[in-house]
Parts: sequence; structure tokens; C-alpha cells
Amino acid sequence: MTYIKMDKKQLLLMFLLILPWPLSASGGEPFAFLKLGVGARAMGMGGAFSSVAGDATAPYYNPAGMLDMTGFELHAESHIMTFGRSLNFVSTGRPFMILNTLYSAGVSWYNFSGGSDLEARSSNSPEPDSVFSHNAHVFFFDIGAKISDIFMLGGNFKVLYQGIDSARGIGFAFDIGAIANITDEMRAAFTIDNIGSGITWSGSAHAESVSQVLTLGASYSVNSLAGVAGLKLLPAMDMVYNTASGFRIRAGAELSMNDFFFLRAGYNNALTCGMGLWFRTSKIFTIKLEYALAGDTVEPGAITHRLAASVVYVIPESGVKTERPAIPAAGGSGEQEQQKNRAGSAGEYDW
Repeated sequence: MTYIKMDKKQLLLMFLLILPWPLSASGGEPFAFLKLGVGARAMGMGGAFSSVAGDATAPYYNPAGMLDMTGFELHAESHIMTFGRSLNFVSTGRPFMILNTLYSAGVSWYNFSGGSDLEARSSNSPEPDSVFSHNAHVFFFDIGAKISDIFMLGGNFKVLYQGIDSARGIGFAFDIGAIANITDEMRAAFTIDNIGSGITWSGSAHAESVSQVLTLGASYSVNSLAGVAGLKLLPAMDMVYNTASGFRIRAGAELSMNDFFFLRAGYNNALTCGMGLWFRTSKIFTIKLEYALAGDTVEPGAITHRLAASVVYVIPESGVKTERPAIPAAGGSGEQEQQKNRAGSAGEYDW
């Protein structure tokens, strides 16, 4: 396998060039609902997922993470909150090879609704002047490449849309992320979100910027915990800097047994917890069911529940060892040739 070659000086120069970008803060915090996070697995771990992300939620946490997927994955979730708010997230993607280099690509949809019966008042009257709705959509277009045995790099192009009553805002932004496999057990991550964003509202020449977010993360996988085969512990932590709201820490851990049953706990301004079940029905097909419980970000003391489901399909010719099917003697030479081609395309492949 060959990789895109970058020496240490080139990597250092790249990070020095992009590091100052998130420091250009602006007033307010448009699209603040993006802080709500995605993925019941990640939320159960307190959102400490930048170095763990290796599934279809990776475009949100670290666009380089899709390179860790084993095949095509489809993820869907819904989050019903207090005051009529809701969040939906659908994401899909897969890794693939081009000229012996591993790449990944994916697309995701993030939808937030603040409600359809929000009341507007111009005075302190019991009856509202009008009722309006709030709805927003963010589309992620993700691509990544494996630079070397230990380094993965990815990026997102994002389209942001928000509607508040009759006002409409649209804009674009970029994310960049990297994951380094320091050892077989330890990973480090680096991301910058919302680079170069600008939201333009209908009827106004003013453009507002979405807050940039810088994240540094690390995780450590402990296999055969306490000498028990199949028992794993995965602690993780993220240090997050938001240009509008400052620093915060996200931390969490996942305890798993035979990659089937998962228990999770974390902290992200409040305690979180969750669980998961992964049903590996065959060599090429896995169903993941996830649940997370966390404190509400708006109503003090309220609890929110999050459910998510994912389907992983490893395409035989690009990710799983399969047996070559026997070629029957019957049939003409053309049919036999087609069967040989199909058998060859389903051979062994190793990422």
C-alpha cells in the first residue's frame, strides 16, 4: 500500500497555517444548536469522541474518522427534547481504495427544529402577536485520506441553512480533522470546525459567522480488562475551545463485552450515560442499536433520551474475506467466464 507523502516539516507548516483561523471570534453564536451533538454512542460518553470516531457519525466529530469504518455504513437517529424541540441526524459513507491509497467519502444531514408554534410578542400581553417556526439544516460532505500507517486526515464541506419565521439564512463552512495512532492502544485527534463560515440572511447584506471550534482529543483502549478475554475499556477525553463560549472538557468511557454489549458514562457540563447492542449477523452485516441519557441543555433538571440505529455492510470485494464460489461445469464459455470474474472480485482483501 502506498500513501500520500508528507514529512514532519510539511505537517507542522500545515497546522501552523490553520491554527490561527479559529481565533477570529465574532459576537453572538449563530447555529449554537450544533453543540447538541450527534450519535447515542458518543453522547453516552459525554461527547468525548474526536479520537474515537470511526463510524458514520465521524463527519460531526472528526472527518478523518470515516477511514476507520469497515465498510458501507448507514446511521439514523432522532432526539426529542422539551419545549417541542427535536434533532434528527442521518449519515452514510464508506472507505475505498484508489491506487493503493485508502480514502473515505460520506454525506450527512443534521436537522434541528426549535418548534412550529413559537410565540412572538411586541409587548407584555398574554396573547402573542403571531406564531412562527424555527427550522435548520446542515449538510456535511466528507472526504478523508490515510496519509501513513499512523496518520489520517479528513475534511468536511458544509452547507448551512436556517429559517426563523420568514427570514432565511444560508452559508458555507469547512471542517478539518486528523487522527494519529500513537500506539496500538492510544490515539490522538485534532479538529477545527466552521472554518471560513458566513451566514447571509434574506433581506440583509450583513453576514454573520458561525463560531469556530478547536478540539484536541485522546483515547486509550484497554483490551482484556482484568485478564478477562473480550472485556474492553475505552476512556476518552476532549479539550474544546469555542470562540464564542470558551473552553470546556468532555470526558467519558465505554465498557464492552465481546463487541456485543456496551455500557457508557461521561461528563459534558452534566453527567451522561448510555448502552448499546451490536448484532453481528454475518461476516458482512452488523446492526447497532444505541441509547443515551443526558441532562437537557435548556430546562434545568430535565432529562433527555436519545435513540440511534446503524447498519454496517461490508461489501465483499472490498473489505471481508469470502470463499471463492465453485464454478459449475454447466453453461457455455461466456457464462463460465462471467462466473470466474465474479469469483475473482470476491476474493480476500485486507485494509
